[in-house]
Amino acid sequence: MPSSRPRLEVLEYCPEIPSRAVDVVLLHGICVGAWVWTDAFIQPLLDAGYRVLAVSFRGHGASEGRSTRRQHRLSDFVADAHHVIRQCEAPPVVVGHSLGSAVVHGLLRQQVPMAACGLLSPVPVQGLLGVSTRLMWNDPMAFQQLSVGLMLGVRHVSERVMARLLFSRPSVDEEVHGFLARCTDESPWLSFDLSHSLGPPHTASVGQPPIWVASGTADGLIRPRDAETVAAHYQATMHWVDGGSHLLMYDRSAGQTADALVTWLATSLTHAPV
Repeated sequence: MPSSRPRLEVLEYCPEIPSRAVDVVLLHGICVGAWVWTDAFIQPLLDAGYRVLAVSFRGHGASEGRSTRRQHRLSDFVADAHHVIRQCEAPPVVVGHSLGSAVVHGLLRQQVPMAACGLLSPVPVQGLLGVSTRLMWNDPMAFQQLSVGLMLGVRHVSERVMARLLFSRPSVDEEVHGFLARCTDESPWLSFDLSHSLGPPHTASVGQPPIWVASGTADGLIRPRDAETVAAHYQATMHWVDGGSHLLMYDRSAGQTADALVTWLATSLTHAPV
C-alpha cells in the first residue's frame, strides 16, 4: 500500500454460512465511522449469507488521517471506498448513508464496477445547495448549527437541534447524547464539495448497477422529496421507512430497513447464488 494512503479501518462481519458471491460494503455518514452500522442493521445481511465490510473513511473511526482531517475532500473518501472495493473478489454491493451516498454518487460517476448500490437518506445528486437553502429559510437555527459543526466542530453544536435533525426527536435522551459523544469533527471543505453536482449527469444508463433508495418519512434533514429526486435521477427503486429518521442504520427502524434491503437484493442480484 502506498505510504500516501492512510490505513483504513474496515470492520469485517462474516456469516455463519456464506452463500453469496458478493460482499456488502457499508459507507458511513458525516462525523461518524464504521461503528455507526448497528448489529440490528448488519445481522439481516449476515443471515442472508453476505460478508459485510464496514469502512471508516480516512480521519474517521480508527482509520489513520486524524491529524490532517481538516484537509480532507470528498474525493479522498471516494478514493478510500474505491480502494476497499478493489480488494473484494467480485464487484460488491455498496451501501452509503448520507455522506456515504455522496461517495456512491462519485463512484457511479467514475463508473466503478459495483453489483448494486443502496442509498440511505441520500444527498441529492445536484448537491446540498437546495437542502441548505431550504434550511436557511425554514429552519435557520438548524442551518446555523450545521454550519457551526463543520467550521468549529461537533462539540459546539446544540444536542437538541441534532436530536431533531438526526433522530427526529424533540429532546435529548441517553441514546442521542451517547451518539453525539462519539462523533468526530469533519473537514470544512465538505460544505463546499457537497454543494456541487456529485453524480453522473445522466439518468440510468446501460451498465449502471441496480440502485435502491431508502428514506425515513420523519427524516428532519434530507426530506422525502429530496430522496425522491435521487430515485428519479437513477430510475431506482424507492423505499419508504415509515417513521424512520435520518439515521436509518442506527435508529429503531434499522432492522426493518436492512430487511427491506435484503429483500430487494434477492430479486436484483439475479446472478448471485441463493
